[in-house]
Amino acid sequence: MRKIILPIFILSSNLFFAQVDPDRISISSDLIYTQKLYNNSFYDQLSRTNILTFNTPSRYIGIQQSGTNRFEKGKEKYGSFALSVSQMIPADITLNDTLKAKLTGCNFGIPLFGYDLFKNQKNIDLIIMTGVNTGRLRIYDNKLVRSKNGYFSPKGTLLLRITIKKIVLSFLGEYDRDISAGKWKKLKYGSENTINPNSFYQSAYSFSIGLGYRLNTDM
Repeated sequence: MRKIILPIFILSSNLFFAQVDPDRISISSDLIYTQKLYNNSFYDQLSRTNILTFNTPSRYIGIQQSGTNRFEKGKEKYGSFALSVSQMIPADITLNDTLKAKLTGCNFGIPLFGYDLFKNQKNIDLIIMTGVNTGRLRIYDNKLVRSKNGYFSPKGTLLLRITIKKIVLSFLGEYDRDISAGKWKKLKYGSENTINPNSFYQSAYSFSIGLGYRLNTDM
C-alpha cells in the first residue's frame, strides 16, 4: 500500500501546489470530526447506512488542509482540494457475541481533481472533487484476534467552505468504494491469533464538519 500512496501524494502536490501565485491562495488548516456510515455489516458493530448509532466505532477526528488555489499560467485556472489525515476514536467491540476486543483505525484522504463551483466568491467555496481514501482498521487488546484490514477506495466528494475573516467552517460529504481484498491480516505481534474475522469491505458514506484557520488571503 505504501508504494501506491507515495505516487498519489506526489501527484496531488503537483496538481495543487505547483505554479501557484502566492498572493492568490485561499487555504485553511482545519480540525475535522467525521462520522462514517458503512455499506456492509461487521458483526453489527459499526454504523451503517441503515443503522446510525453515535457510540459505535465509526467516528474519526483529524486534521485537513483545504481550499482553492488560483493558477496564473496563460489564462487564470483554478485547482481545489482537501487533503486530510484522521484517526478513528478507539471503541470496544464484541465479535461472535463473546469475543471482546478494541477497534481503531486511520484514514488518509487524498485529492486528485477538484473544482470550485463558486470560484468567483471570496468567502464561500463549493468544491466537487475526486480522489481516494486509504488506510486501515485495526483490532487489538485481544491476543486471539489481533488483526488489521487495509483499504483503498476511490471517492467522490462535495465540500462547502465558509470563511468569516480568518475562521473557516467546512462541511464535507463523500462516498468511497473499497476495491481492496477486504481480508483481515494478522498483526506483526499477533502470533497467538487463532481467530480470523469475517472479510469486511469498507465502502462508506462519510460526513465531516471542520473548524479551521485561513492561512492566506487575496488581500
